[in-house]
Amino acid sequence: MRVRGRGFALMLVLIAVAAVFALSMQAAVTARAARVETMVLHDEARHLPGARAAAAIVIQGMSMPATETVEGGGFDGGGVSPSGGNEEPKPEDEIDLEFLRPMMDPEDWAELQRQIDEARQQRDPQADALGDGGGLPGGMRGGTTLKTIERFGLPGEAVEVEVRGEAYRVWVRDAGGMLNVNSADEKRLEVYFKECGSEGTVAKRIAHQIADWRDADDFRHELGAESADYLRRGVKPRNGSIVSLEELMYLPSMTAELFASARRGLCVSGDGKIHAGSAPRAVLMTVPGMTGQSADRIIEARGAGTLTSQTLESMLPLGTEAGAFIRLESTNVFAIEVVSVGDPSVRFEGVAMVGERGVEQLGLKPM
Repeated sequence: MRVRGRGFALMLVLIAVAAVFALSMQAAVTARAARVETMVLHDEARHLPGARAAAAIVIQGMSMPATETVEGGGFDGGGVSPSGGNEEPKPEDEIDLEFLRPMMDPEDWAELQRQIDEARQQRDPQADALGDGGGLPGGMRGGTTLKTIERFGLPGEAVEVEVRGEAYRVWVRDAGGMLNVNSADEKRLEVYFKECGSEGTVAKRIAHQIADWRDADDFRHELGAESADYLRRGVKPRNGSIVSLEELMYLPSMTAELFASARRGLCVSGDGKIHAGSAPRAVLMTVPGMTGQSADRIIEARGAGTLTSQTLESMLPLGTEAGAFIRLESTNVFAIEVVSVGDPSVRFEGVAMVGERGVEQLGLKPM
């Protein structure tokens, strides 16, 4: 009995030690996770002002195309006035950089103003460039921001900008010129999710589930889902227009990976037409009658700055209705994506509204 008692006591001690060790490990893991989350939040907070400024600079810079001979998509971020920048700048030509003040650190803002003032006093050629919007894109000499953007289009690729010593890549897309999940039919939705990497049946399921999610009836599409399918998950279908893209995460066949890949090519409002100047290839492929060759030609043309209404028409497949589902003109609401070059895990997305004199509203949130 004594030996058995000692063995039992030893077992209790070992169990207690194991429990303490397990609790210590759990505490360590929890503490580490908290530290990692804190670091991520710190990085996002540190980069947010710079990301906002980078996005604003790129959008404002779209009103200063490099030449005046290109129509439809030639923004290269060069910040050169349409007239060539050789004439003496006039006071009315100088842009108001005040829109950047709330997006920049006070010290950085003061330094920017100091550099401009110092350059003007020295009559350095750079002074004219800065004052005229050359060094910091955004001059208005070619007309209002909206008119110039309408003429020269959006940048076809990411634009790299340096703010506060940090480099950012900024994508600007027509927010209403992507694939509209509220108006696109099941066929176009299926094509899109296939282009995003979904297996054929999965893509069709998602297309049918979107159709059922947004319609008001309880009649299930072939591979769709209605109220009964969501009941056990505690979810109630909207049975109306989709308000937020995040609603797609409720679909039974949607995965986090697919949603992350597909979301940037989708929108919930707009005229239903695809914006040829900024839509990703997967979105272009949803235009009825579009071929891979035509989509590639459009992307190549906008990268070269030769995408115009005339060239776009010539690139669309003949004998199709593609022209009724695609446009070159952009709206004044842009979807923004900003990524830190130094740390690609730091990413922001948001929306910018542009008025006659430039950026009016700009909101970003971490991705």
